[in-house]
Amino acid sequence: MKIFAFILICLFPAYLIRFDIGPLPSTVLELSFGIFFLVWLLKYARNDQKIIRKFFTMNRWFAAAFAIFFLASVTSIFTSDMWWYSFGQWRAYFLEPMILFVIFLGRREELGAAYLSNALLFSTLSITLFGIFQKVSGFGLSSDGRVTSFFTSPNAVGLYLAPIIFLAIPRLGGVGVGWRKIIFQFIITILCLVAIFFTKSLGTIIALCGGLILLLWLTDNKRRAIAFLLALIIAGALVSPFTSFVASKDQSSANRLILWQYSMEYLTASPKNFIFGAGIRQFFRKIQKPHYDAKELERLIYPHNIFLNFWTETGLFGMLSFTLLYCILIIYAINLYRRNRELGACLLSALVVFLIHGLVDVPYFKNDLAMLFWTIAALTINATEV
Repeated sequence: MKIFAFILICLFPAYLIRFDIGPLPSTVLELSFGIFFLVWLLKYARNDQKIIRKFFTMNRWFAAAFAIFFLASVTSIFTSDMWWYSFGQWRAYFLEPMILFVIFLGRREELGAAYLSNALLFSTLSITLFGIFQKVSGFGLSSDGRVTSFFTSPNAVGLYLAPIIFLAIPRLGGVGVGWRKIIFQFIITILCLVAIFFTKSLGTIIALCGGLILLLWLTDNKRRAIAFLLALIIAGALVSPFTSFVASKDQSSANRLILWQYSMEYLTASPKNFIFGAGIRQFFRKIQKPHYDAKELERLIYPHNIFLNFWTETGLFGMLSFTLLYCILIIYAINLYRRNRELGACLLSALVVFLIHGLVDVPYFKNDLAMLFWTIAALTINATEV
């Protein structure tokens, strides 16, 4: 099962390779997941169900939030006026990642925190190496010269890489004290940072800085954390890109404010909108389109704020249940930190990066990012439960 899990995680970015199976559109990632799920179902499901049932029985708050989140996602299919289209998105963003999470829980003895983190580190290689090749060769860069790697936008690179960087800490989970492992983790970290630098994604950089400050603070480097924070504040006051972002003069940040305004206007327009949102992948059609002017703002499919993303897509209960799931994961990581400071600090930092970046972007609603989130969730729980 290890090899199947490793291949699947490394293929998270392979959702970009698309094809049709009869009338159904699919991707290499979905095909890989289907094989992985089938192997688990036939060979391991009977034994793992006891572990899975025990976890959800012993962790009732998490179980309740998990169930409500799943039900809210199902409801959002029919909230949409294009249920067949929304069903395809639901399958990729909710059903498959949540099943993957459950499988990782059941296989925790075989697929522990160290193994999952190593697989995630390997999954960054294709993204970073191709991104660096892009920069060097000039092939496939965005119109403003930013690296996009395999993706359609520079931000997509940072959204995937940034949380994983904090898993590349030596001796993660008590494994990896050898020099080969340390060198590998160092190389992964450098490649990720270089690729992110070439994307020029300010949201990613701010999220990374926030995660680094937290990591320094939690690992008894409080003076360095404070010094780094002060340096960022000074840079924010003096360096023009940071100043423009804080002052909302940067066009992308101004656009986000417009999207948030549109979202709140829609959500508060009626009780139905407030409770059920717009439905899966209906943001542009129901929320932005009535205001749409191609000269002022490009066509977008999400409001670019983690809370509004979930609220508009899955309704009020979807947003609240996801928020509760995230808070519970933070609690798990804190409990882990009390036993294993290094691993707990790394996971807390990764989760905080997800949140900070999510305040101005879309860290979940993409095939690879949904899989990434639930893999990190399983990693956090598996490390805590052992």
